[in-house]
Amino acid sequence: IKRKDKLDAEEAKMRRKMDGEERKLKRTLEQLERDVKRLQGIKDTEVDKRKEQRAVAQAKSDKQVQRTIAQQLAEAEIKRAAEEEEEAEKLAEAEEGTPNTPRTPPNGAARMVKELRKDKEESGTA
Repeated sequence: IKRKDKLDAEEAKMRRKMDGEERKLKRTLEQLERDVKRLQGIKDTEVDKRKEQRAVAQAKSDKQVQRTIAQQLAEAEIKRAAEEEEEAEKLAEAEEGTPNTPRTPPNGAARMVKELRKDKEESGTA
């Protein structure tokens, strides 16, 4: 009976020791799970920041392309208006002797050229 009691006591001691180690491992596992969640949150935040930075960079690039296109369109419009004005002046010179010849180019091209040049100057200084 003493031997059995001794074995039972040893078994109980080992069981308590194992239970203590199991609780310790569970606490460690819970701590690791919390750390994983925290690190995942940090990772998600960094990923979101990078996405935002890429979006901002793309928006800046798109805006610059848009400005370049608008500038090229304005320059093309000024050039076209200047060509119309030049053609109108040639027509006016050719018809100088003819009565009732209008002094302004057709479609107000001269006025349009002045407005476009003024707009370009304003946008260039702004």
